[in-house]
Amino acid sequence: MLDHLGSPRGERYGHATSGTIKYLSTDRHSLVPNMTSSSGVFASLDAPFGTQFSALSGLEEAKGFGGLVMGKVTIVIMQFTTPLDN
Repeated sequence: MLDHLGSPRGERYGHATSGTIKYLSTDRHSLVPNMTSSSGVFASLDAPFGTQFSALSGLEEAKGFGGLVMGKVTIVIMQFTTPLDN
């Protein structure tokens, strides 16, 4: 997840229409089941292609589509367009 300036935005929950989401730990060595660290990165290892990913910040929602394509991962970049709340 990125903020309105394109910088990583952490401390957010990601949502997926299919599959499960895990979050990259602060040390980037493992996946954890709570919320994004300062990296803003989360992953789904089982979301089928066409899954909609989203995250909320205040009243704004960032969205993207992705998922597995023939056993390969896709990268989904979600960027908020206005300054975020804390």
